[in-house]
Amino acid sequence: MKNIIKIYTFILASLVLISCEEELVEKAVLDSESAVNELSELPSSSYTLLYDEGAEAFDEFEWTEADYGFSASVTYTLQVAAAGTEFAEAKGLGTTQADSLVIANASLNTTILGMGATAEQAYAVDFRVASSIGEGVAPVYSNVISATVTPYATTFPPIYLIGDAQNWDLGAPMVLESTGPGEYVGIGPFVADGFFRFFETPAWDATQWNADYFEGGTIPDVLINSGDGDANFQYTSTDQDYQITVNLNTKTITMEDAPTLYIIGDDQGWDTNTAFQLGAIAPGVFEGTTTFTQGSIWRFFEHADWAATQYNYTYFEGGTIPADLTDGGPADNNFTNGAATGAYTITVNLNEKTIEMVAGELEEEEEEEETPTEVTTLFLVGDDQGWSFGTAYELTYLGDGKFEGTTDFTNGSSFRFFGEMDNWSDPVFGYSYFAEGSVTEVLGDNEDADSNFVVVGETGSYAIAIDLTAKTVELTQ
Repeated sequence: MKNIIKIYTFILASLVLISCEEELVEKAVLDSESAVNELSELPSSSYTLLYDEGAEAFDEFEWTEADYGFSASVTYTLQVAAAGTEFAEAKGLGTTQADSLVIANASLNTTILGMGATAEQAYAVDFRVASSIGEGVAPVYSNVISATVTPYATTFPPIYLIGDAQNWDLGAPMVLESTGPGEYVGIGPFVADGFFRFFETPAWDATQWNADYFEGGTIPDVLINSGDGDANFQYTSTDQDYQITVNLNTKTITMEDAPTLYIIGDDQGWDTNTAFQLGAIAPGVFEGTTTFTQGSIWRFFEHADWAATQYNYTYFEGGTIPADLTDGGPADNNFTNGAATGAYTITVNLNEKTIEMVAGELEEEEEEEETPTEVTTLFLVGDDQGWSFGTAYELTYLGDGKFEGTTDFTNGSSFRFFGEMDNWSDPVFGYSYFAEGSVTEVLGDNEDADSNFVVVGETGSYAIAIDLTAKTVELTQ
């Protein structure tokens, strides 16, 4: 009997509690007037947002607290909608439990453009605050305030470089993509003594920017005003690919060596001298066609140098990688090619961490006589030089790819030849370069990743004779 009374008492208490909660919810729903809060007017009724001020704060939104007639945790959401639409397609600008909210200009700009506004044109909007105490209770809304907001553009069209390197062909310009208002960057070739100028569109009657436009600004030393009838730029250095950055606002131009990306792996014999170079087609984007052997492993290198920045399978995780490329394992996390052996065009985007591979065809290369005679300096760097260019031994240039000199060699030491001071990458002449020619018997192949020579003869002073054309190395005591 006592147990029955206890059960009855518990049920009755539960019903009372439920009844009280329902009464509070009913009160919150029915007594909506007491829940409405007041959104304060903004300091201005008209705003023009600016690209350069995107990170700065828009004017603060403030409101009074909602009163539900009892203690409640209220969440406030600031909403915006096209003026006069009664918030049929309201967009949230932020949520808080405070009685104010600050948002960045960029956030408001993005939201308004997403509502259909046109950049650089005034757009009328309404703001309100939605107050909510949770599921089961419909939100209540503040009064509405209005303003006009002029958003800024977030994307901009490119400009075009057209000149001698493009054969003045309007259909093959160098495209400089915009990175902001009046700011552009592109990658392409420049030819010695070549002329060029910039175009708004690839058309002869388009707005153009020549050397005269940049007077008073800053341009690289390799560019001068040609002084011709179009005031073209004249590039005064040797043929080379550059990444060029142009700012029409500050009238500045900068040029730096085009970025590089190499593949080194099984198909290249893990030899930096035979690394496959992809061409830069945009900042951070590279493309090239080469042969991939099924089951081969490899990774990307910023330069053909073991000390260079490297990009393996792990770098691209979270991006997009072809299914045929898999992780080769924890040692170096190389790529493993699972596709059939063949030529593939590979496109690598380091910015978005994407790789695309499609079957392609290798260009037939005309057999041309190698011209190492263009190399006019040659440095020996290795163990005996502490692997430092500061103590490198420079050979004497005799012309036609031939060099000579005399220096000390230590038995068991390794080394290789470099074509430029302080340049570990290119041109470099290791043992593999001379494999088709002849190498003196006092030198051997160190069989390391860099294809270094190793001294197998006695320690002592040797006269060196190098012929890069015939690919011969001779050491005599």
